[in-house]
Amino acid sequence: MTKPHEAYTAIEEMLAKTRAEELDCDQFLELLAPYLDQRLQDPKLLHLIEQHRDLCRECAEELSLLESALKAT
Repeated sequence: MTKPHEAYTAIEEMLAKTRAEELDCDQFLELLAPYLDQRLQDPKLLHLIEQHRDLCRECAEELSLLESALKAT
């Protein structure tokens, strides 16, 4: 179990990484196919995708699984 101090530290770190403009999980998942196909060229959008991946463990895991599946084919 996470100690309260560790939980507060983790929350503080996440809050420090948040920005005024972010993708939510649904937006991130919508953009995964064009991102993985390298069809996205907009540097701002690419940055938002990478930022969300760095903040959201579940989406990062989804991306990792898809990347692994694509490499296996």
